[in-house]
Amino acid sequence: MIQKILVLGLLSALMYGCNAEKVPIQIKYSSNQCGINKPMLISIKSASELANLFEPAQKKTLSTKTFKIDIDYQKQILILFAMGQKPSSGYTIQLRDKVARLESEKLYLPINVQQPAEGSIQAQVISSPCQIYVISKIEFMEIRVASRSLR
Repeated sequence: MIQKILVLGLLSALMYGCNAEKVPIQIKYSSNQCGINKPMLISIKSASELANLFEPAQKKTLSTKTFKIDIDYQKQILILFAMGQKPSSGYTIQLRDKVARLESEKLYLPINVQQPAEGSIQAQVISSPCQIYVISKIEFMEIRVASRSLR
């Protein structure tokens, strides 16, 4: 009886894993000074949406250039992952794979988040790390980070 349950459990786990769709993902922008003060994980579906998102940060730096990333918004979507405001320079984001996973209408991003080791010496500057990724235009209801926190 226990063997039957184990076999059925393994089969369902294999079938569940097979339902995942692989989605190529690429970094389009990366910075430790994005000017985004709160943590954020969102999809961006237009150039104006992207410009509006970065407009407050550009006003702080007195930049007159509109923030833009050239992609075909008819065929592609941008995904923004921002860590929010951090107290030092020791925070980074790393894309650990070139493929995200779409499973049950959830998009899982292969991201590692690095924090400074406890007691380490870091530059005491306010940072706001973020990365913007591009993926093909697909339907999903939720974005999640398949993260590993590194120290």
